[in-house]
Amino acid sequence: MMKYLKGLLLPALLALASTAAAKKEEPLVETTAFKNDIVNILYFDDSGVALLQELETGSIWRSHDAGKGWKQLQDLHGLGIIKSPYDNKVALVLGEKKHWVTYDQGENWDSFETELPPSPQVPVNWHAQDSKKILIHEIENCFTAPCLGRVCSVYLACESSG
Repeated sequence: MMKYLKGLLLPALLALASTAAAKKEEPLVETTAFKNDIVNILYFDDSGVALLQELETGSIWRSHDAGKGWKQLQDLHGLGIIKSPYDNKVALVLGEKKHWVTYDQGENWDSFETELPPSPQVPVNWHAQDSKKILIHEIENCFTAPCLGRVCSVYLACESSG
């Protein structure tokens, strides 16, 4: 009986393999045109959610379907997007003094303000266990004084403005 099955199984597998090889599928390519150049393209790991930013306007766009469709996030614009390296749902949009944070992959955003703009070198540090604890490194006026900077704790000190 086993010899009989081996005799049928091998030719059947070879026939399936040849048809699978002949059925070479082309990759699906979706193209979306934006009016301005785009920067800061990022995915939230293990999801189809992506964010990007328009360079000229700072406008933020979100896709929930791996980039097939994009929706501009109203009243949300900034200098850059930074994703938490420790929490797959958390990201920041940094502006001059007004910033936005999401804890659900960009579905909802809360704004907050800092007294000074973020530092261009290392603007953010993240707490590894508590994603609501974020340090924003502010930069003081470096033209008239030593550039020492300050730190604003989003969780403890910054006022949320909705």
